[in-house]
Amino acid sequence: VVSGPPKALVDMSRWPYREIAALADRRGTMITRAQLLALGASRSSIDRAVALGRLYRVHHGVYSIAPPGIRPVPAAEHAALLACGPAAIISHWSAAWLHALLERRPSIVEVTVIGDRGRRRAGIEVHRVTALERADRTRVGRLPATSVARTVIDLSPRLADAELERLLDRALRKASRAAVHSALERAAGRPGTARLRALLDPARPSADAWSAAERRLLELIRDSGLPLPECNVPLGDHGWVPDLLWRAQRVIVEYDSWAFHSGPAAFHNDRARHNELTALGYQVIHVTWRDLSEHPERVLVWIAAALARADAV
Repeated sequence: VVSGPPKALVDMSRWPYREIAALADRRGTMITRAQLLALGASRSSIDRAVALGRLYRVHHGVYSIAPPGIRPVPAAEHAALLACGPAAIISHWSAAWLHALLERRPSIVEVTVIGDRGRRRAGIEVHRVTALERADRTRVGRLPATSVARTVIDLSPRLADAELERLLDRALRKASRAAVHSALERAAGRPGTARLRALLDPARPSADAWSAAERRLLELIRDSGLPLPECNVPLGDHGWVPDLLWRAQRVIVEYDSWAFHSGPAAFHNDRARHNELTALGYQVIHVTWRDLSEHPERVLVWIAAALARADAV
């Protein structure tokens, strides 16, 4: 049984070149099979266009009119939205990249689908919500995306303390504290919101201030001739990531901020962690922002003494 004419006989003379180009241009060179059919292209001519290299399959039912090497920067995001349906918006790390909160483009596109009708597609990470307030949505160019504040909230459960602090400080250059507070109210009870509220304390030193103090300490360590530490690397299979680690000497420096180390739960967890590290034979030095910013030489003396004790054993 022949299901259609041979490819060589498919009539491409009625292929709506201009209309396809105009529609795809608004979506990063992307167009869907349904849109092609609506423009008058037949199913056989679409298949023929793919075979001839006039269309490039990106996702099931989603095509690009340009090859991968020359597509505009947000083409993958347009393709993900078309693949997941009209209830999808760019979110999480992909939204962070669109908002310039992230330097490197994520390797996978993340979208949030509002409701339960969104389609899953290979190569796209889909998050589902029952509703998303208008204030938590925006547009970046032609792309619908979560707002800056909502993006930070979505990412907060994934990030370590220092990473979340840096992300929030970048976000506060693009969104007001009031906007973040409002988004937190709408997201009450979601994971990570308590940590973000603590970080919004006006008395908290910014991540830039922390980073400058940390750099100063590392410069002092380097200039003193002491061995350089490993920075933010996992410690074995324990799941801990010390801020500074001298693995051979079993010495650890932890930067303690008020935002993350206040309250009964943090009080208990910090001491349990300290005791477990001590039981494993580590010397743990706790350093505050004031120590780093006002007395970095004193911190250097603490580190040097701990390393000397380890070498003497």
